[in-house]
Formats: sequence, structure tokens, C-alpha cells
Amino acid sequence: MPSDFTPPSEELQRLADEISLLRRDFQTGIATLGRMEKRLKAAFPAYETKKKSRPQSSEEPRSASGKTPDQLNADFDSLLVATKERGDVGFESAISAFPDEDVIALAHELGIGSLKTTSVRKAREGVRKRVQESLLLSYERKPNT
Repeated sequence: MPSDFTPPSEELQRLADEISLLRRDFQTGIATLGRMEKRLKAAFPAYETKKKSRPQSSEEPRSASGKTPDQLNADFDSLLVATKERGDVGFESAISAFPDEDVIALAHELGIGSLKTTSVRKAREGVRKRVQESLLLSYERKPNT
């Protein structure tokens, strides 16, 4: 019975060949650009190459949280209580009450990311996971009566 699908080994070989062809095409293109730039510099000595610059962030610099680690731990405890009582809705309503810089500082305090590079979205998701983890670890089985 003939198979409509190629075996994995053939598929891997085909993909490896495509990758090597693309790599060769990129190298050829880069070499061509280099030659064109050299000719441009020879024809126009005053021509300056563009400096590679880092993309500028459109955001304004974020302010640091003014809360102490103890205050951040108290905030985490309030998130735990809200999540335990009302689930995800409780977590969302509680965390939306915090300023973004406090959420990022709380995430950092919990060992999630850094203060400078962590986005608010990643900080919220990290705090959510820590809350869920803490609730799972603190779960106590109630004895049957």
C-alpha cells in the first residue's frame, strides 16, 4: 500500500537542503551588498555608512516602585486571598488595582525577570503562575466527616 507521506528521514534531508540553499543565497546577497558599498565609497568618498543603532523604545522610561519587599509580600498575600476566594476574576480585579511598576517589582521580588527588562504582561503572567503554584502547594485535604 503506497504512502502519500514522505518518510521522516527524506523530509529532514529535504529541509536540510533547503536551509543550505537559503544560507548560500543570503551569503551571496551579503557579499553583493558589500561590493556595492565599496564601489559607492570609491565613487563618493564623503559617503558615510549608516551606524547600526538600537531601536528606540517608544515607551517612556518606567518609574521604579516605591514599595518595600515586605509591602510587596503583603500584596502577594492579598492576591492569594483574592484568588482563593474568587478565582481568576479575583486575581484580575486585585492585580488591576496595582500600578504597573508595582506589578513588575512584585514579579522581580518573586524571582520572575528583572526590573528593567520585564514587560507588564510577562510580570502579570509570572505573578499569576506564582499565585497558582502557592495555592496548589498550600492545598490541604479536608478530612471526610
